[in-house]
Amino acid sequence: MEHLPTELVSNIFIRALPEPTPYYFNYNDDPSPLHAALCSTCQRWNQIAISTPDLWTFIHLAVGRNDHSVIKRRIALSGSRPLDVVLTIAPNAERYLTENEILDLVRKQAWRWRSLKVLGLLRKMVKLQVWIPQSVPMLREFDLYTGVRSSWEDYVDDIEYPEDLKDDPNPKFWMSQLKRCNINQFYFLGCLEEPSTIRHLRLDGSNEWGGVRCDVSLLGSIPSLPNLEILEFTYGWQNSWLNDGADDDLEFEGSQSGQQPWLCFPRLKAIRFDWTGYDVVHVVFSRLDAPKLDMVVLGPPLLDTLEQEFGNKKLPILSLALLGKPITTVRIVGAELCKLQDLIEDIPSYASHSFQVEFIPSRRLIPPKDFSFSEWPNIPCKIDKNSSEWKELSRAWAWVTASISDLKWLRPLQEGEEFDSAEGIAWDCPSLEVAFDMLEQHRQSQISL
Repeated sequence: MEHLPTELVSNIFIRALPEPTPYYFNYNDDPSPLHAALCSTCQRWNQIAISTPDLWTFIHLAVGRNDHSVIKRRIALSGSRPLDVVLTIAPNAERYLTENEILDLVRKQAWRWRSLKVLGLLRKMVKLQVWIPQSVPMLREFDLYTGVRSSWEDYVDDIEYPEDLKDDPNPKFWMSQLKRCNINQFYFLGCLEEPSTIRHLRLDGSNEWGGVRCDVSLLGSIPSLPNLEILEFTYGWQNSWLNDGADDDLEFEGSQSGQQPWLCFPRLKAIRFDWTGYDVVHVVFSRLDAPKLDMVVLGPPLLDTLEQEFGNKKLPILSLALLGKPITTVRIVGAELCKLQDLIEDIPSYASHSFQVEFIPSRRLIPPKDFSFSEWPNIPCKIDKNSSEWKELSRAWAWVTASISDLKWLRPLQEGEEFDSAEGIAWDCPSLEVAFDMLEQHRQSQISL
């Protein structure tokens, strides 16, 4: 690289930056090791690195964990480029940061925040105002993954005890360019002065911070989102109506015809259910008004939750139609091949839909998505064709290919690809043997990266 033009070397450095973890924060996202390597290799590399503003746009502010000189250096070297900010917070942390110059310095750069992740614990949601300025005009991506506690030991959950928040005014934020929003605290949607710009909303029902699972009754509080195109429900959702005994005849509140829909999204194109139960799918569709909805993405654990929550009771998944218009595309991700028949047969009139199915013959052959395929060198993609496992896979393959006339097999997807066009991720698999060959080729290509 000694003789390469400076501009080309600068672009190579930028491409070496770590890919950010979708939705959450991983300490591997911090480019500090790359910065150290580039600036210590030689004088030329050091000069190119410090003259490349896009290398220095990642800012992570965490109580008691930061070297403030690092943050100051990055803010200075990033010039006027958009910033990607991570705030790791803790109860009572604001008492130490209110007059802290580094927090003030980061907040003063809010005019160029491009993405923001807020992780950790708050005493009350209103305390977000300490960390986030009221106006963040250029913010396009926002992830809020927090719990509300009075201390590390004492839970004060804002879903189980909403009255705890009613005494304080909700904070208000102006994020006029916000496009993607991932939240596990529903009260934040009410804090946005202009939520109509959101195009991708991910509602995380995780109870890791809050102590209780999110209930679908909270969905009535979602504001109007006229530009929303993608809606995700993930982790921990439950339906109290069903648990309260409304499952005798599967008549959920609001499921009767003529009921006013909760969720009116005129531009919604795709909806995903991941780590949720069948009952949640039912309730959402019974109150959803989305005339342009064309794709439903079903995550892997639907069969598991059906078995855990309802035992032997057979609950059909849903009628994939809205306002008389059938949804044409059903994408299934993360489901093992041998479970596809049970899942597909629970969809009424499944033969009339187009299916896009992620090819996962067995979970033991595919690493978790958050490992970014790093475990694949030790995972064989072959099964003995004389084994009972191969025979079971062959039967499942034969049923799916015979039952679905419009079927596309997709290569194993990485995080964030669930809504991508099938073009570029679809495989032409005339047989199970060919599918396994393509799986091995894909494994090798990922290892080589």
